[in-house]
Amino acid sequence: MLKKQEMLNEVLSHSRFVVMDLETTGFTPKKGAEILEIGARRYNADGHRVTATFHSFVKPKNVKKIPKKIVELTNIHDEDVKNAPYIEIVLKKLYEFI
Repeated sequence: MLKKQEMLNEVLSHSRFVVMDLETTGFTPKKGAEILEIGARRYNADGHRVTATFHSFVKPKNVKKIPKKIVELTNIHDEDVKNAPYIEIVLKKLYEFI
């Protein structure tokens, strides 16, 4: 019988997967935090080679100015998202990428 790590290695050796990263306007969606940026990388079966990348800024709908603390953490400024697509468009593109 395979051990947990051996099983995980076996599954990953035959799987392609996507890793995503989000940047947001805050930490609490219930308080109005919105996605500012989505990045993703698709890896081949061995998990060592990136086969494709995805990146998009997202224009927030309700946040008019990115909080200073978030700018300091992410280095994303209002100008970066000013002409970006809204989340619905970005999510459709991300879905196609995945």
